[in-house]
Amino acid sequence: MIKLLITSSVLFITGFSFIGCDNEDDVQIDIASYQVANVIVNDVDDFGDPSDIEVSFDAPINESLISEYRIVYSDVSTNSELSPETFNALSDKSFKRVTTIGGDNIVRLDKEQLSLDGETMVDGKDYQIHILSIGEFGGTEVVALSDPSSNFQLADNAIFDILDFTTNIRSVSDEDNDGNASDIFVSFSTALSNFRVEEYRLLIIKNALADNFDVENAKAVEEGNYYSITNVSNDSTSYSFNPSADLKDVEGNDIIQNEAYTAFILTIGTFKNDDVFALSGPSSLFVLIIQPETSTLVEDLDANDAISVDSDGNIYVSEYGVYNNSSGKGSGTKVMKITPSGDVSEFVSGLNGPVGNAIDSNGNFYVNDDNNFDSNGAVSGTLLKFSPNGDKSIIAEIDGYPAGVLLGTDGNFYVSNYSKPLVHKVTPDGTITDFATDNRLTGGVGIAYDDDGNIIVGNFITGDILSVDPSGNVSLIVNLPIAANNAAIGYITFFEGYIYATGLNSHIIHRVSLAGDVTEFAGNGNSSSLDGELRKASFTRPNGIAVDPNRRVLYVSDAETDGSAALRVIPLD
Repeated sequence: MIKLLITSSVLFITGFSFIGCDNEDDVQIDIASYQVANVIVNDVDDFGDPSDIEVSFDAPINESLISEYRIVYSDVSTNSELSPETFNALSDKSFKRVTTIGGDNIVRLDKEQLSLDGETMVDGKDYQIHILSIGEFGGTEVVALSDPSSNFQLADNAIFDILDFTTNIRSVSDEDNDGNASDIFVSFSTALSNFRVEEYRLLIIKNALADNFDVENAKAVEEGNYYSITNVSNDSTSYSFNPSADLKDVEGNDIIQNEAYTAFILTIGTFKNDDVFALSGPSSLFVLIIQPETSTLVEDLDANDAISVDSDGNIYVSEYGVYNNSSGKGSGTKVMKITPSGDVSEFVSGLNGPVGNAIDSNGNFYVNDDNNFDSNGAVSGTLLKFSPNGDKSIIAEIDGYPAGVLLGTDGNFYVSNYSKPLVHKVTPDGTITDFATDNRLTGGVGIAYDDDGNIIVGNFITGDILSVDPSGNVSLIVNLPIAANNAAIGYITFFEGYIYATGLNSHIIHRVSLAGDVTEFAGNGNSSSLDGELRKASFTRPNGIAVDPNRRVLYVSDAETDGSAALRVIPLD
């Protein structure tokens, strides 16, 4: 392809044939059809580099024939001239390419753009702008050169202020549980003169040394003992990040848990070709703390209901299974026993949808079983006892849907009733009386004692947590939100002044004070069974819950919809 550089008013081309020309051997191109006009330069910003410069121009008459413009600046004192040779030799950094044709033709130069001679733009020198138009004429590429702009200088009138380079640390927090620098989450606002910044450095120092830490100390910190951000963007107003795990403190020591630290940000930049170093104020004190983590003791456990713990720390979990609409009962048949180390065995078999359970200090095990509706719609269940040697006996047949079992301090049993507004009192010989009656008790499942001898009942349906005093009077402690499908609370347990309740469909373990203050103690609300820090771990329909006071842990049956479960462990310290 022939390239034509237009530098005169009319260029003649011979030997070509163009439609519409009377003389096929004599064709002329009018320079005004390709040259831009009225090139005007304004210094519109104060970055101190070519990005300050805004160029405007009038489009050529035949702009529809233009494919791109190239904007070039040159130092007037060098008397550089554009010629075919200099044009072809320009590097990409020595011009601003504009391929959007037909706009308002107002363009900012690039920050890193070099001059025609490959030099950096500096203040105090006279420059001028040329614009190259690249188009075509009858299949031939045409390059047209504008007249130069008026002379201009880079006007950097900024007054130096160290505060323009100083950052503000918004927050430093312990966000993870690895016990090293990667736990740290830092957020800071960039400097006002961010466009002059080449690097930000995060510096971590022991808090005891922070008062005497200054910019000279910060400049002397060796590589590896700071975290660096070098891809600084003019458009950034803040940065938030976790440093790498191998980051050391400013003295070269590992960043460890239980040590008090302070963070600083060192800004490194330039102002009129001079290096600038600025140190932020100190962050607030922070300490890396290894938080308790939820873990899984047993995966794919064949038991998904209530939990009890014996004096040796063994865990017993009822297998309610999946509710069967035709039979009106759960599909489960057994109770599983799990040692504290996670060994699993079948403890009781031959049951019919067992719910609730309890174990006494002598090793006798109690469970409600065979809750079912008869042909008239009536429902009843059986409170069973299993001795340590496996002997089975019936304590009582209970009307309604007996659910949770509580071993009374008076030697009796207290049983919540899912389908009746009752808490039953059952003597060891099977005598049943109504200990408490209140409509809010309908839907009751979880049942436990508080430290004052009051019975606490968690309502599966409504989310109410109720207190029943020794005289049978009922009062509301709190109402937990119903997540879905009328399944607010699975079971509850009580330990050291707090009620712990499983949110069956909220996938949260709630901690509730007796004054009604509610905390989301464990679980992030997602339906999955992932271990980790308490509020970052997740649960799937947590149901049964019990405390081992000696090991100071909670056990939770994390129930899947198919009736299987995982046995999860939540430390209380």
